[in-house]
Amino acid sequence: MVDNELVLQLINAESDAAVLAALEDAGYWTSGESWRPVGDTEANFATINNQQSDPFSALTEKLINSMDAVLVGECLRRGISPESAEAPSSMREAVARFIENYEGPMRDSDGRMELWMEKGIDRTAIAKRIVLASSGERKRDNKMVEPNLSVIDDGEGQTPASFPDTFMSLQKGNKIKIQFVQGKWNMGGTGVFQFCSPPHQLQVLVSKRDPDILPAGSSARDHNWGYTVVRRRARRGNERTSVFEYLAPVGAAQGVPGDVLECDMETLPLYPTESPDQLFARETSHGTLVKMFGYEWDSTMASKSSILVGKSLYSQVDSCLPGSLLPIRLFEGRDFESSSSALNSLGLANRLNHQANDAVEDECPIEGELVVMGQRIPVLVYVFKEGAKRDSYMARYGVIFMLNGQKHGDFKAGFFSTKAVDKTHLRGSLGALLDFSHVDPEIRDNLFLASRDRLRNNDFLKDLKAELEQFLKGNDLLRKMNMRRRQEQLDKLLADDAPLADVLRNLLKRSPLLARYFRLGSKISTPFPGSGGDTGTHSAFVGNPHPTFFRFGSKKGPTHRAREAEIDKSSRLEFEIDAENGYFSRARYSGSHLVTEANDELISGHWGSLHDGAITYTLSPLEAVDVGKVLNLTFAVTDDTMRESLVCTCELTVVPASGPSRTGTTGRRKASDSGSGTFGSAARFSVPEIKASDHHEMEDWTELTAMTVNLEEGKADLFIYNKENKFLRDAQKGSKIDKQLLDRRFKIGLVLLSLALIDDLDKRQEKQSEEGGDNSLDIEKEIEKFTRAVAPVVLPLVEALAEITVDDLFEVEPDV
Repeated sequence: MVDNELVLQLINAESDAAVLAALEDAGYWTSGESWRPVGDTEANFATINNQQSDPFSALTEKLINSMDAVLVGECLRRGISPESAEAPSSMREAVARFIENYEGPMRDSDGRMELWMEKGIDRTAIAKRIVLASSGERKRDNKMVEPNLSVIDDGEGQTPASFPDTFMSLQKGNKIKIQFVQGKWNMGGTGVFQFCSPPHQLQVLVSKRDPDILPAGSSARDHNWGYTVVRRRARRGNERTSVFEYLAPVGAAQGVPGDVLECDMETLPLYPTESPDQLFARETSHGTLVKMFGYEWDSTMASKSSILVGKSLYSQVDSCLPGSLLPIRLFEGRDFESSSSALNSLGLANRLNHQANDAVEDECPIEGELVVMGQRIPVLVYVFKEGAKRDSYMARYGVIFMLNGQKHGDFKAGFFSTKAVDKTHLRGSLGALLDFSHVDPEIRDNLFLASRDRLRNNDFLKDLKAELEQFLKGNDLLRKMNMRRRQEQLDKLLADDAPLADVLRNLLKRSPLLARYFRLGSKISTPFPGSGGDTGTHSAFVGNPHPTFFRFGSKKGPTHRAREAEIDKSSRLEFEIDAENGYFSRARYSGSHLVTEANDELISGHWGSLHDGAITYTLSPLEAVDVGKVLNLTFAVTDDTMRESLVCTCELTVVPASGPSRTGTTGRRKASDSGSGTFGSAARFSVPEIKASDHHEMEDWTELTAMTVNLEEGKADLFIYNKENKFLRDAQKGSKIDKQLLDRRFKIGLVLLSLALIDDLDKRQEKQSEEGGDNSLDIEKEIEKFTRAVAPVVLPLVEALAEITVDDLFEVEPDV
């Protein structure tokens, strides 16, 4: 059935009410026979409701489907069956052949968007083939309104007859034999349903098959547009769940499923135009539109303002497609004032590596490689500058697990706040990308869930997490940057607090019971040793594009060595190589490093970052290897220009441990002042730095924030208190006591209480580590929450306790 008027009404509808009105006028909304269950099963709610756990990962599946459609369409236009041996074997190869028009053996530089400009490829022209557009009202009743989101592409498209087997099918695996697409399970695209506005959770879908790929003799119907509406129908009678269904009234009768509606117009206005800015104005002869109404997300995850600015949908798309192989054009169709209504999403890695926005430190990205259970996982680490907001780039993610450019899982940013990583002063600025393209498919299938936004907590993930923690903790560049950032933060808060230090030290001298519980960090001196500033004169390192040597140590070390490795401890091997920085992570002719063992033992460890001719490999603790065993390791470096690899060999003999383990979070050496026994005098302790700030200066603070702490190797290193805390100010206004005295009582009280809590939490974490439990508690965050909670009572409690006398204990209520 052809209805050209209804399709235009649905395309231009900007509210649930408008869609409902159009369908009611056409007589479809209340007609039960006009609707067909998605996947042809009324039990579809369980499958659809078990998709992505957040709205952005769900939306990403729609964008991935559009990328797949564009590449499959290009493949078919060239007369190649996507499932044949002549088709590309990977997504990158498909981009190289169909977008870059390159024919030949794959090279490092092929299929890489970051090199398109030098190849003369217009990224914006390609981006306009896949558009994510926002539309609808900005506000209603003075409240922000969730936007309508549309995903539009000019890919292969589908015929009206194929809707049930493509867009509206579930778990049919219609792309599982195509090697160069991301979609496999034929259900991820349904994940967006649950994030459209209740109660109906409406979605409009319009599509037309590319006429150039239709077979000869195709019916007139195959040349039409097909369109439908997806809705969530409330349960009826004894139904146990809701049902997602789509409009399919054509030929429908009792017990006979119908087909979707059609439009026989040659073109439809699906795309926005950018000059002038208009939604659904640019005509297209084929492709697909998916329009989701009232798309919901938590405003703490991303701004509900313009999708292009700051911590917005733009940063979420870039983070969910960090290594995107095709660009996406984002268009803001609501009336926000902006210098532009559209921009390109290129993926987080391209954005950070190549955008001249000065967001990350000059040393970044810091590259390395983890080796877990014999699997190679390249790592890129970014350190955002002090003024840059990490959330504007990486959303709420800290570590992103990436495959085919898409996020398949993550660790949240709190991962960097753990003691195992130990980068206190960088924890709010760190981000990392892990590339799983080299990992065995079976291992990936066991790690990544089908929703591609969650991870299975198995042994591989546990080993990977431990290896990543060691890499971040031991990386020389990160250590120097952490020290440098520490000094920068202290310089901003520079003030002589020696009198306060004397007060606190004297207080501890007078009260050994207080002193015995506190582990106090060392007083920080200036300049801070090893803060990253070089002294003396030396020539800048200049590496070769391709190395000519690779050897142990430095200053012309050997290519073979024998050494011992203590059981249950990491072993660090240092190498010298004359390659330029970035050799292992660059786009063209990048190098690779490989570690193998002569007897095919699985080797786990990680490569550090190459910097000025130095690179390290850290072998993970050999917990399950017998003492006396000899490992014959081979370390090889190569790239596509080298005839032979550069090789170093090492004969590693496993010997008994000589002392406490130094493997990060387990088996740590206990501090000399912990536990029970005789405690040293308070004179042995030195106080941490205590600096003043306020919630007007500190971005994440409010007037209720009382104190935050930085920890260095588990010890309190720097306290920062809010001199404008609401309860401190209230006390100062209503008390006859000197304001400065109250200020000192407030911060000293909070420091002592915090030190007690730090000590207790530290001991609990040690015990959990020894018992194999989770020791990832963010102590710094706990201190911030604790001091916020006790701030209202600190000063009243100090004053009330000071007034209690012996007489108070015997005070008797008078007789009445």
